[in-house]
Parts: sequence; structure tokens; C-alpha cells
Amino acid sequence: MATVVFEGWAGGRIYERLDDGTEHDWGRVSEWDPPQRLAYTWYPGRGPETGQMIEVRFTAEDGGTRVHLEQRGWELLGDEAAETRSRYDSEGGWDRVLGLYADAAERAA
Repeated sequence: MATVVFEGWAGGRIYERLDDGTEHDWGRVSEWDPPQRLAYTWYPGRGPETGQMIEVRFTAEDGGTRVHLEQRGWELLGDEAAETRSRYDSEGGWDRVLGLYADAAERAA
């Protein structure tokens, strides 16, 4: 993978772009309300019919920002739901992703 693109508007795509230019959809932005909230479907490596809903809310708090992320729709993965969620949790999941984002934001500041 060369990059991940997150188009910041309602209806925008979330996708990975490979070095050869090939693109694979990961989701679609359903709500875009900066700086308070965003929501999107999430189905990396799967079809949109398995798209879970991710909602992220941002709240000012003590000179910083509290980020609240909720992932719903695990049942859309059918028989793979429990194993996928367990593997995701054991590999760091959103804690890892948000940690990388926080590190990048700190370097940019």
C-alpha cells in the first residue's frame, strides 16, 4: 500500500491506493460535521454489505481534545464477527490507529 485517502465530505470515499495506482475502497463518509463529529462505513478488504458504522466525536477538554470513537455493526460480518473483533482487539485496533494519528499531529505542531 502506498497511501490511504480519506475524502473529507459527506459521500467521500475512504480507500487505499497501491504503488501501481490500483485503488480499493475501505468505506464511505456518511456524516461530516467538523469539528464536532464524523461518521462513515468501514469495510477494508471486504464488500460494502459488511460495512460497519464508525462514529467519531470530538470534544474540547482541559486544553486538548477528547476523541470518542464507536464502532457498530460487527454482526454484519456473520460467522467471522467474533474472530475478526478478537483479532482486531489483540492487534491494537483503534488505540493503535489513533496513537499513530496523535503522533503525526504532535510532529506537525
